[in-house]
Amino acid sequence: MPANAHSREKNGMTPKSTVFAIIVSICFSWPVMGQAQVLSPETGKPYTAFIHGTDYEATVGEPFFILLGLAPETLPPGYSVSILIDMIESPEGSKPEVLTGFPKTRLTMWQAGSYTIAVRVSLMSKSSCGGIEAEQIMSKEVELLVADL
Repeated sequence: MPANAHSREKNGMTPKSTVFAIIVSICFSWPVMGQAQVLSPETGKPYTAFIHGTDYEATVGEPFFILLGLAPETLPPGYSVSILIDMIESPEGSKPEVLTGFPKTRLTMWQAGSYTIAVRVSLMSKSSCGGIEAEQIMSKEVELLVADL
């Protein structure tokens, strides 16, 4: 019996399986890289978004504005802001009218009650491959109380 055949029997691994085991261990031990944050060219800090004010009371049929802010205020070249509003809870049968925008997003509710919405703000840019890249910089749930006139 050849010497290397005896060693394979002893540890149960062939040269091919040894190489495969090394490749797998390298792949799983490689550091996982997250998406880089967009940093302000002026401050070197990551961008954040916030909602101005804490008064979340509206009237049926009248526009309610969510005022958003960005820190730092100046966007980096080639970026824009995207606003998404998701209705999490609302009175049964209600269908609010939503017009997203930055710095103002307008909501008009047609039924009284409690509404829970998620406000998401992302920075958008074109990627080098012609696609669009987005980095979410805020996600916040807001409870809005809507009263009749």
